[in-house]
Amino acid sequence: MTPQRTAPIASGQGPLAPALVPLLAGLLALLLYGWTLAPGLTWAHSSADGGDLLAAALVRGVPHPTGYPTYQILLRAAIALFPGEPASAGNWLSALAAALATALLADLGQRVLAGQGRRPTGRQAAAAGLGALAWAASPATWGQATVTEVYALNVLFAALLLWLAWRWAGARAAEGGTGRRWLAAGGLALGLGLGNHVSLLLLLPALAAWWWSARVFRAKRTGMGHAGMGGAGILSGGRRWRRPQSKDAADQPAPSTALPAVAPLRVLRPRSLFAARLTEGMLFAAAFLLGLGVYAYLPLAAAGRPPVNWGDPITPGRLWSVATGRLYAGLLFGLPLAELPARLLGWASEAARQFGGPWGFLLALLGLWRLDLRRHAWWRATMLAALAYTFVGIGYNTTDSYVYLLPAWAALAPALAAGIEWMLDKAAAAGGGRSGVRGGGRGLTVIAVALLALLLVGASLAANWRTHDLRRDAAARDWVAAALDEAAPGAVIVSAGDRTTFALWYAVYGLGRRPDVALLNANLFGFDWYRATLRETHADVFADLPEPPPTLEALLPALAAQRPLYRADEVALDLPGLREAPGDVLVRYSEAP
Repeated sequence: MTPQRTAPIASGQGPLAPALVPLLAGLLALLLYGWTLAPGLTWAHSSADGGDLLAAALVRGVPHPTGYPTYQILLRAAIALFPGEPASAGNWLSALAAALATALLADLGQRVLAGQGRRPTGRQAAAAGLGALAWAASPATWGQATVTEVYALNVLFAALLLWLAWRWAGARAAEGGTGRRWLAAGGLALGLGLGNHVSLLLLLPALAAWWWSARVFRAKRTGMGHAGMGGAGILSGGRRWRRPQSKDAADQPAPSTALPAVAPLRVLRPRSLFAARLTEGMLFAAAFLLGLGVYAYLPLAAAGRPPVNWGDPITPGRLWSVATGRLYAGLLFGLPLAELPARLLGWASEAARQFGGPWGFLLALLGLWRLDLRRHAWWRATMLAALAYTFVGIGYNTTDSYVYLLPAWAALAPALAAGIEWMLDKAAAAGGGRSGVRGGGRGLTVIAVALLALLLVGASLAANWRTHDLRRDAAARDWVAAALDEAAPGAVIVSAGDRTTFALWYAVYGLGRRPDVALLNANLFGFDWYRATLRETHADVFADLPEPPPTLEALLPALAAQRPLYRADEVALDLPGLREAPGDVLVRYSEAP
């Protein structure tokens, strides 16, 4: 029987329609996320910022740096389209973004396994689908897919850029192809993605390495290229003889010493080549700047003087400060060296939890080795992406820095698919069929798919269901409802933490509950833009607040003499002139006798 290896795309539908597996993977992921979605405002999985994002979207304001204009526009659209509670719309936005990322990773995985210009086999499609679903069910992805946060959308943009990079290289590999439409789409996606989260810049080294490798596609027209981009030595520095031959290569006929027949080449002169490259660069830059123009949303929103207006980015200097996240610059690689060993252990523990457990991560490492043999250029891009996000995730000095690792796990999804493909090939061979032969070992392959699904997806569901099923999560909603019920008319509530502050902002500013209550964040009081917002939002309380302002130790006793004054959480202030009376969820200040 003639081996039926990966078929060219033009040859027909093949074992599975290429769109079927990505579509199925995305739908299954969406089903999981929709079933376990938080019903409203939540603090689960480090999502306290959701209250700030929702409040800013509802009042057309500016959330905390970097302002996230792309996310804000999409969140406002989701709230307008979703008939229920706004927080639920934000949760569904994350679910949809993560499900789309799953579909893209499934399609990318099968394209990487098959190689450029080739249609995936049934085992390759199954491996790619399983790899994407294992990523979708991983605790880090699952946790961010059911809450209102920017990280599910961030990983969608990361997956989209990787997918567009592969498609662009494939178009460049085709006869006469330039890939300009994919290049323009990539520039636009990068600009819009940076409007969601600036950490997308960490993909640039990987994309640059992939672009550099794609230059050798011109060799395809001289008969030296390879459909998989990276199997031939030309992509690994011309050193294929130094790499062990993969099992897949054993099925290929021995290379002939005769020169292959090639189509006539259209030789570009250096000046024409420079003009073509310049045109491509200008196209990418124009699309990138168009996408980056989404940051114009921030000064337009700030001009309305909303009650949520971080940094008041109305001037170029303030816009730059917000957009670059200057407020949090000290956190980047700000982890003390004494805490580095514990953080490294934490990273190892987090890695072992993804893809179903330690066995899934080891299978991804096996897949990386196979990609190094067969798709070296893509292996290099994968490693650069994973390492960049890993370094930042380890060095970022916050307790929730693990969320920065999501694109790293996404970049490893095609590698996991490569490891799964190896397992399926072994199962097919053990069943009496050669790798790629139709009908051989099909029964054992089906059993292997089922077992791998159980180990990679089922194990993750079983291990994390209790902590990731948020259908009954009402802690944030119950707290803010109790706090507003407890506050007396005309009260001032002082807060310091993100959870309490943003939950109150969402309820009071976003939903319009208890408009008589004034909110004061102790940690933001030192910023002039925040004091200006207080004067405009709560003019009845802070209209006469002078500049320079008094200290909070002096301001709060004066407020307690005029209005009911509460604190929502611990405030690092010395207030000897006030005594505290704890209530159900708030603590009331009153003048000391």
